[in-house]
Order: sequence, then C-alpha cells, then structure tokens
Amino acid sequence: MDPSPQRPIEAANALLQDPAFATLAEEAVRDYVDRDELTRRPLPAGLSADDTWQLLTTLRRFGATRFPLRDMQDRSYWYTLTREASLCVDAIERYCRTDSTVHRSVLHRHGRRMLVESQIRETVAACRLDGVVVSDEDAENLILSGRAPRNATERFILNANALLYEVDEPAGEPFSPEMLRRLYTRLLEGVDMSQLERSPGRQGLTERVETDPVSPEVLARVIQQFCDYANGRTGDPSEPVAMKAHALLNTGYFWAFFPDFVGIVGRCVFRIYVTRQDYPVLGYLPISACTSRGHRGA
Repeated sequence: MDPSPQRPIEAANALLQDPAFATLAEEAVRDYVDRDELTRRPLPAGLSADDTWQLLTTLRRFGATRFPLRDMQDRSYWYTLTREASLCVDAIERYCRTDSTVHRSVLHRHGRRMLVESQIRETVAACRLDGVVVSDEDAENLILSGRAPRNATERFILNANALLYEVDEPAGEPFSPEMLRRLYTRLLEGVDMSQLERSPGRQGLTERVETDPVSPEVLARVIQQFCDYANGRTGDPSEPVAMKAHALLNTGYFWAFFPDFVGIVGRCVFRIYVTRQDYPVLGYLPISACTSRGHRGA
C-alpha cells in the first residue's frame, strides 16, 4: 500500500528545516545570495538552483519595500535592505538630523569652509554630468568672488549652485509638477542657451531616455505619481528617508522629466526632500561628484 501523500504543511516544514535551505534562507534575508552562487552551493533535496532562487526571492519579498511607480511595461519593483544596509540606515538616523553632532560641526566656521569647498565641487560635477563644460578653477573663482557672470556658462554655474544649495520652496508647499517646472525655469533663468558650451555626452541620463522616449501624456502621469510618492501619498510610510530620497533622484534620471539638466533638478529635489524630513546632512552629500568619479573609473 502506498504511503499517505505528504500534506502541504508537512512539505513546507520539511523544506524550512532542511539545513541547506535554512542556511541559504538566513543569508538571503539578512544579506544577499547571488543567483550564480547557488550553482556552487549545497541545495535542498529535490530543488534546482532556479527553484531555490525563486523560493528565496519569495521569502525576501515578504519583508520588502515596494516602489509605487511602475515602468513602461507596467512592472513593479521592490527592494530589501541587507544587514549592513540596515546598520547604515541606523547611522543616518543618528548622525544626519538637525540636532546631530555632525550637523553642528558642519555649521561651525571650520566646517562651513569645508562645506563650501565640497559644494563647489558638487556644483561642477552636477554641471558636467548634465553636459555643461565647466572649469574647476573658473567655477571656484566665480562662486567665491560673488561677482556678476560674464557669459552664459558662468550664469548657468551660479544658477546651478543656487539651485543645489540656496533655493528652497515654501515649507508647506507639497511637491507638484508646477514646483518641478519652477525649479527647471530657475536653473535656466538668464542663460543664453545658444552660448552655453556643451559636451557631446550627458552622463547623467540613462540610455532609455535616448532610445525609448515616452509620450507627453505618459510623462505627465509619471511626474504626478512621482510627486505623490514624494509627498507620502503613496509608497511605504516606513521607508527610510535615505532610500526614498535616492529613489526620487534615480526616478528623475530615468524618466527625464525635462528636456535637459534633469540631474541638477533631481539633485535639488533630493536636497529639498531630505531637508524637509529633518535630515539636512544628507543634503550635503557630494552625490554628483561620486557619480562623476564612478564614470571616470576613479
């Protein structure tokens, strides 16, 4: 006589208690297990590497943060934090708020001098990523001197620096398509675009923008969804501020909300968002400078 078929609960318990699966599941939830790595690891009895990957992904999805915007194929995205990333988020909670020691140090006169130097480098990097030809020395002299701009590039540099570190919107005003357009307009104010020196490539843009443009109707819908996410109307309310701020920045890059200079506008949105969430230190991070070094392989 055939033995009684195994009940689903028994099969599930047997899998969870399998030492090979338990080890992989703990790693997948706490850190990360690469898909290719599974081909070199002991696997649960009866499961292939693909089977195991699908099960581990399902487990991770239960604790994931879901991104509220979908892509052009209507696919949704989610992410989980590794143990190391969770520790980083905890550190951000402690050290990046207004009342933190780090913020007080930045506002001290010695810290402010270093901050200004960092901000100038960030302005230069942001301009270059968006395809504007900028000299480090000329930009530093221009910003520190306080003199009036002499040409279109200098006007643009001053506008970009102001947008990245000075311009703010009324604290009670929610993010909106109108606010984003206002930031973009401020960046171009007084700039003769025909005289602005540009480089051939714009490293801040994804290939999708160039090869697969979207219709104005789709873009308008995405921008509204972006604003809803920034305003907390959608998304996970427990999502860490640092993660959400970078998601907002990357969304602006990917969808290219404006015909040009989406990196600088996105960087401004990043700063406004983290400042409103009481994480001003995050707004000082040299994100564009780090991205630029990555493109150069430094």
